Amino acid sequence: MELYRKQKVKASALTDFQIGDQIVVGKYTATCQKVADQGAIFMLDSYLDKPYQMNVEGTNEGRYEASDLQRNLVVDFSADENFDSIRNHLTPFENGYLVRIPTIAEFFGHDDSSVNNWFEVDDAEQWYLMKIPSNRIAQRKGDEYEWGWLQNKAKKSVPCFVLVTRYATYNNAPNFAGVRPVFMIKKAVN
Repeated sequence: MELYRKQKVKASALTDFQIGDQIVVGKYTATCQKVADQGAIFMLDSYLDKPYQMNVEGTNEGRYEASDLQRNLVVDFSADENFDSIRNHLTPFENGYLVRIPTIAEFFGHDDSSVNNWFEVDDAEQWYLMKIPSNRIAQRKGDEYEWGWLQNKAKKSVPCFVLVTRYATYNNAPNFAGVRPVFMIKKAVN
């Protein structure tokens, strides 16, 4: 027999996050995907209210780090009141930003040959919860399930980046798709 338990805990009493912990972030919920030395990495359970383009100009030059999506997400995240409750508890990623989107390795790992053959794969570890394909699927509130952007670009298609539903595919950079922000909360919340 397996037992799954969810219980509400006051954030002020929380000192250690665990994979699977869920927090309320404004009108969204987010689930802890990984616990790292710097903090706990959370990802929204749904897509943001509006879809985004990866790059208006239709290129994947400079990868995600130089994309319109990265710039727009940072600006929108800092202005969105839904994230006010957690903003003071965030710690930046290695690139100095407080928010990003997931990578293909975090969703699919390194064992999928179709992923390795078609996409530039990063060296991240697959998140435990993403080993279950249904956890890769998301939707925008009130809409049907849709595709969402990942950071990686397609190897053979110059203007394309990875999209995810239950599996990995790709889409042209100027097209619109869902975005599930990833952010890191310091382990000790006081």
